[in-house]
Amino acid sequence: MMCVFNKLIRVVYPALIYLAFCHPIYAEEPLSGHLAQEDIYPGRDKDGIPDTEEITGDIFGKKSRWFHPELSLSEEYSNNILNTRSDKESDYITKISPTLWFCLPGRDEKISPAVISTSIPGGEELSSLGSEFTGRMLTYVLYNFESEIYAENSGENVDSHNLDARFQLNLKSGHSLGVSNTFMRSYDTPGTGVSTELDRYRDNLAKVFLNLMISERLRITGDYSHFYLKYDADRNAGRNRYDDTFSSYIFFHLFPKTAALIGCELTNINYEEETRIDSPISDGREQRYYAGLDWQITAKSRGRLKSGTSIKTFDDSSMDKDREYLFELQLSHQFTPRTSLVLNAYRRPSESTINQAAYSLKYQAGSVLTHRITHKISGSLECGYTNEKFKGDLIYGPGKKERKDDYFSAAPSLNYQIKRWLSTGLYYVYEERESNFSDFSYSTNTISLMMKATL
Repeated sequence: MMCVFNKLIRVVYPALIYLAFCHPIYAEEPLSGHLAQEDIYPGRDKDGIPDTEEITGDIFGKKSRWFHPELSLSEEYSNNILNTRSDKESDYITKISPTLWFCLPGRDEKISPAVISTSIPGGEELSSLGSEFTGRMLTYVLYNFESEIYAENSGENVDSHNLDARFQLNLKSGHSLGVSNTFMRSYDTPGTGVSTELDRYRDNLAKVFLNLMISERLRITGDYSHFYLKYDADRNAGRNRYDDTFSSYIFFHLFPKTAALIGCELTNINYEEETRIDSPISDGREQRYYAGLDWQITAKSRGRLKSGTSIKTFDDSSMDKDREYLFELQLSHQFTPRTSLVLNAYRRPSESTINQAAYSLKYQAGSVLTHRITHKISGSLECGYTNEKFKGDLIYGPGKKERKDDYFSAAPSLNYQIKRWLSTGLYYVYEERESNFSDFSYSTNTISLMMKATL
């Protein structure tokens, strides 16, 4: 089976390169290094003034394509596919990933997806900075399929699916409302919790949001979301749950591009009743209160900084109420037309990936530095750090104590734009986990070569 795919890759790669140089589909166009501006005032212009421009025929995206197929092919080598400390297993992995997405009005770039985490209450890792869409009405659907085929370890072969659907309506008054739904059929990174097995799951995040422009200075937002998580294997039944989250924020504009914010979020966490036997994991509620700043000084600088406190309570009366300090930073800045930086960080409680721990406290920070070297060549460097402390003693081997993990990662990459519709990239990823339970420590090196065609 693997030989067939290797032969397929050897045939497809040269064919794509031949098509790129001998039969171009699109005329060459300069690639802009500028970031797209995100307007945080739907239905208004860049200065927050109501937009009274008449709706034209371009509401249906006549100037941009509304249907986009993509195909990505990659060959990858990892020296530790199971993320283990000893007895490391190396392998070659072939990845085939087609994508189809549809958008009205038409656009040429995909909408940024929600960052979903199975361990975060409510499912969303970071709060939404607001919609990128500033027109009147948006309909957006994206479907992605990825097949991973291992050369030697066929038992690790896995298919993943992602479906993202959104609808948004922006009114001339500045008010907006929308709905979204994100479904994923995926798997945990090997080494998550105490498992090195393939832990597959389904999750779904459905969300409704409302944005009200009360005045030129005052804006109020409200969201409701339902997050559902279901694992395939019985060994993970204790992690199956559904969360309901309600949130509301008030933004008061101190300056045209800078707003003070206060907000609260409430998440009801519900585990499957029959799975909580002999485990401290319990149904409960998490209340989060924030205050901070939200800004978009120019098209080059966008960010949000907020801090606050959380109160975590449990239905199990034997468990004490917990209070934690919260922090979140989201920052994107374009230093030059060629160089940009994205920085995200947070501190917050997380649902446990270990049945013997009630929950964990997670600190996480990540950055992506991107630089366009030439018109066709660009590079990036992605770095990450996570510190996770589990609440509850873990009994493993002769040890009994609270588990603490530190994760480090670095991922440089180099991309070459062969044609407007065809690109190739070389990627390297280094990952390391240091744990106070030494058996859970590991380091992994991965290198991959990818080619992507987009129409």
